[in-house]
Amino acid sequence: EFGITITYLIEKKSSGTAGPLAQLRKKIKLAGNESLLLMNGDILTSLNFKKMVEYHKNNGLAITVGVKNIKEKNAYGVIEIKNKKVNRIIEKPFSAQSVSAGIYIISSHVLKEIPQNKFFTMPNLINKLTSKNFPVGAYDIKEFWVGMENLKYFEDIHNNVAIRNEILKG
Repeated sequence: EFGITITYLIEKKSSGTAGPLAQLRKKIKLAGNESLLLMNGDILTSLNFKKMVEYHKNNGLAITVGVKNIKEKNAYGVIEIKNKKVNRIIEKPFSAQSVSAGIYIISSHVLKEIPQNKFFTMPNLINKLTSKNFPVGAYDIKEFWVGMENLKYFEDIHNNVAIRNEILKG
């Protein structure tokens, strides 16, 4: 009804976040210029996927990693120590970093880099590609995004009207 094909891969034993893609190579035939969208199942987002795919194609990337800038408040005061003496204390500072959002666009030619019948993660794949000088890009996700790492995340989102409205708006 949506003009897409869904193929299920059954793992006999866990092969990591990228390992199952080795099975995919055998299951479906992809043209050399086709790309796959891979997304972790615990992600909730209003990401404009079309823009991410365009970014991937326009930049000729082997893989595009969706990244989200996360700012978190430390639960503790952080001590800076110099020569075994307290230089200063920063009370519960914020730290900011870019994290993998668990959303990837993968060019089909990259699938041959994934070993058969081996536990292999997306970080393994990305590090392998960068070590071989494949072009790996970062797509900055500005839209709403959350990884629901546990039941509390799900409950918080379910009970937050503002978040539900943001998702519906996207």
